Amino acid sequence: MTYPKMSVALLAGLFTFVLQSTVPIESFSQSPELPETPYNYANQVLPGHFNNTPVNTPADNPVTDAGATLGRVLFYDVNLSANNSTACASCHAQDKAFVDGTVFSVGFEGGLTGRNSMATANLAYDDSGFFWDERANTIEEQVLMPIQDGTEMGMTLEALELKLADLSYYPGLFEAAFGSPEVTSDRISKALAQFLRSMISYRSRYDEGLATTRNPMTPFPNYSNSENLGKTVFMQNCARCHSGPVIHSPGSRTNGLGDYGDDHGKFDVTGDPGDINSFKSPSLRNIELTGPYMHDGRMETLEEVVEHYSSGITGRGPGGAVPGFPPGGFNFSAEQKAGLVAFMLTLTDQAFVSDPKFSDPFTGTTTGVESGMLSAHASLEAPYPNPANSFSTLSFNVSQVVNVKLEIRDVRGNLVAELFNADAFSGQQTLNWSGRLANGAQLPAGTYLLILHAGDEQFQRQIVWMP
Repeated sequence: MTYPKMSVALLAGLFTFVLQSTVPIESFSQSPELPETPYNYANQVLPGHFNNTPVNTPADNPVTDAGATLGRVLFYDVNLSANNSTACASCHAQDKAFVDGTVFSVGFEGGLTGRNSMATANLAYDDSGFFWDERANTIEEQVLMPIQDGTEMGMTLEALELKLADLSYYPGLFEAAFGSPEVTSDRISKALAQFLRSMISYRSRYDEGLATTRNPMTPFPNYSNSENLGKTVFMQNCARCHSGPVIHSPGSRTNGLGDYGDDHGKFDVTGDPGDINSFKSPSLRNIELTGPYMHDGRMETLEEVVEHYSSGITGRGPGGAVPGFPPGGFNFSAEQKAGLVAFMLTLTDQAFVSDPKFSDPFTGTTTGVESGMLSAHASLEAPYPNPANSFSTLSFNVSQVVNVKLEIRDVRGNLVAELFNADAFSGQQTLNWSGRLANGAQLPAGTYLLILHAGDEQFQRQIVWMP
């Protein structure tokens, strides 16, 4: 899907933009719901094959439960963007293993990023630079860059500090994490980095098999014949760039895509001719969920990726050679290709992508229902897909006959559209909405709240609208 760039003028009716400002920016206040006892981020019990893998945790920023909790709130908070439309999670969604499922991500004004979003799992074990071009040396450095980027989130650090300090839920979180309530960009960086380092994916079928055999080359008893064949082919041919428990090797490489256009990867950062068309080798954990693939999202399926490495390798050397690859590719058989895809599907960690400690603390919140409890009478599903458009489904369920209303409001609480209204309703309701407002105009791209009123209860979910 290709998204048009949205101008400030087009969005001004819904959002107030304050860019490169040093004064407090009007914030959107929706308090997060957090457990009374923090989740365990600091002392996760990992399988043995992770134990000897070094982590990149600096001495002055160890992962703590309170620090990662603050990082979780920051990660999902749209207040980190200039117009309260975009959070880190807007481009890194949990159900997609912390990517957004699009070729290029949509920034706070509707503009597009220049590269495909990268997954965030197991960054603690990455000992090379971050981003596709490795321009950030540490996670602490990396997390502040999208916030300040003119396309992605559009904030200055000074403005961010003032803005977050004005939100009621942050002083206590900063004090729990760092001993005092002061909001600083250094603390924001450290808390986000702690949350990202705690994102460890270790509960896939691959982990189960490796824990049993303790040798990745040994057939896994929990694998099919095709999966074991694919694992063997992978370890023999692909592990140069994707190895170890994280299925990742440090550094950047060229992978024979041929036409890289104007994006030359790490070379654009270093100017070193040896880095031309070199991009970071990502972890392949949860690769089933993180498409489209490559730095520019050019490949939609894992089958396309495997075929590229089998027959599509093209480079700058004599005869199109690429260092480390056979001329043209590995020439896999049909059985090997199917096995490689089957093996990569075993790297999916469903527990990780549904773990509540990595989930959005701002969505699914309720009023009129005891905090932290699920209502027995009604539920509001997240829009699918989200980012949403006229093809997305909106669904809710009400088990008792009550007054029911479904509406969309902007992030300041102003009513945008009423989608459903019934004085007495019970049951499941699924609908699509065209995005047309009452005056016939199209709803502009941005972040909104989908709110369900069911009797005395109210449920809301964040929705990112991209027509």
